[in-house]
This record gives sequence, structure tokens and C-alpha cells, in this order.
Amino acid sequence: MGTTRRAKTTVGPVAIVPRFRAGIDENGLGASLGPLVITAVVAEVTERGARNVARWGSRSAAPLLGDSKQLIRHGDVRLGEAWARTLCPKPAAKPLELLEQLSSVPVAKLMARCPKLAQSQCWHSQNDEFLADAELIEQVRGEIERLEKLGIRPCRVSSRLVCTDELNARGQLGENRFLVDLHCMEELIDGMLSSIQHPLGIVCGKVGGMHDYTRHFNLLGSKSPAVISESKKCSVYKIAEIAEIKFLRDADSMDPLVMLASLVGKYLRELFVSRIGSHFSDLISNIRKPSGYHDSVTKDFIKATDKYRRQVAFPTSCFERTGPRET
Repeated sequence: MGTTRRAKTTVGPVAIVPRFRAGIDENGLGASLGPLVITAVVAEVTERGARNVARWGSRSAAPLLGDSKQLIRHGDVRLGEAWARTLCPKPAAKPLELLEQLSSVPVAKLMARCPKLAQSQCWHSQNDEFLADAELIEQVRGEIERLEKLGIRPCRVSSRLVCTDELNARGQLGENRFLVDLHCMEELIDGMLSSIQHPLGIVCGKVGGMHDYTRHFNLLGSKSPAVISESKKCSVYKIAEIAEIKFLRDADSMDPLVMLASLVGKYLRELFVSRIGSHFSDLISNIRKPSGYHDSVTKDFIKATDKYRRQVAFPTSCFERTGPRET
């Protein structure tokens, strides 16, 4: 294990400067259809790389790396796909192969919870295809080389997919979406703590309006996290000499690893929403594919599929989110 480096930060007087850093973010928290996706991207950083990550928010925006809300949109997530394919450890010939590498839960286990009638909604892959062309893939590879020159080498990516049925089931037990988001972040962090050299620096996107996370921790609560600081903008915790965990508002526009996590997660979520749209558009004519969020097209999609879903007794819990949302 390498020696621990320490440096001043703007949050708290002294913080760990780790050899490995991670960014975690969610996609789809506020949606009505489709999965919640929580993604973590880990990078090995030099001391210079750690400084570059810390001041990234003041850097000029790069055309291929930034806030995913600004770079990609529903119906065109080619850039997210390009990042996912490039960050993946092994080449994937099709989206399902990519998903199998990225998912923190084995795909077979995710599929096993699906009722037979609902399985084809999310797991039919015959219409899946890669859309990012070779030129875009090369551009992203060039961006990775630029990151490495800055002392930031992405080395691991993992996503936790929470389907609508799982969200609804957990909601029935009193775990709202914000808590599901946080607890899945903890799953990914726990996996890192057991497999990545310590100390580890982790930046997560803020979860809802939370600022006192210790009240809501699940897995991390057993590790006795010390509170470094807590505010509406940023909450920071330290687990012995193992890790520093920061929940930062607007992290997806400030931290490059959180940006990467959001870009990959947005692609994976779009993959499933596209499958949902394709499944029902093959059965019902003149239906527009939804984004899954609370827009007019998605609302029309829900209405247009209602009669068919009632006729075939399609599991409601697998289609539309219900239950508590608030923290």
C-alpha cells in the first residue's frame, strides 16, 4: 500500500489525498417509467491529477466531457454510449454484452425478478444497436488520453440498475426513491472499499435535499463514519484512514469522474427506456416512444398502453412507479 498524501481542501481543514478517486451519480431518480441507474467511475490519480480533479469546476468545458444534461438528451445518447464502450474493460459487440460488463448485479439475477409477462418489456434486445460511430469512439479515446496526461486514469466503471418493480417493492417497505438512491450508492462504495487500494476519495452527487447523511446510511453506518462537515451544498465524511466520502451539490457539472458516471448512466437508462418504447410500439400502432420522465409524450404513452396492459394483466408494478418520493 502506498503512503497517504494529505493536503488542504475547501471543506474541512485537512483531507485525504488518495491514489484512487471515484465519482458516483444517479440517472432517472425523478422519472415515472424506466430504471433508476446509479453509476460509479473510478480513476487512479497522481498528485497532479488530484489537484486537477479538485479544481475541475473552474476549467473550461471540454466538448466531450461535462454535465450530461448539456451534452446528451433523450433520443441521442451516442456520447454516453461512446464513453461506456471506451471505459469498459473488454470490447463489446452489442449493448447486452456491454451491460453485462457494467452491471454491478449479474444480468441473470436482474432478469430473475421479472414476471414472465413483463420480462420482454425490459429484456428484449433484438432492437438494440450501437449508434456511436468510429469517429466518436476515437474522439472519446483521445479525451481519455488527455485525462491521463492530466494525471487522471479511469480504470473502473460499474452501474447499479434498479428496475421499476424493485423501486416499487422497496417503496412499499418505506424506502423512498432518495433512500434507494443513497443505499445503492453505498452498495457501490462498499464494493470499492473491499477491492480498491486505500485510501479512496469518493464524490457523489447530492441526494435530494439531504445534508445529514449519517441518519440515512445503511451499509456505511456500520463503518462509523466521522462527520467532517455538513451543509446544503456539501457534506463530507471520513471512514478511518480508508476513505473520504463527499456528497456535493451540482457535482455532475464540477467533478470529471461524476460527469463520466452521469454520461454512462444516462446511456444505460436510455437503453432500457428505448426497449420499453419498442416493446409497446410493436403492439400498439401510432404510439410515440417516451423519455420516461413527466412530459406530455410519456403521459400519452402511459394512457395509450393502459387498455392493452389491463387486457393482458400486465404487472402494474413493473411498468409505472408508485409510492413515496420524499426524503
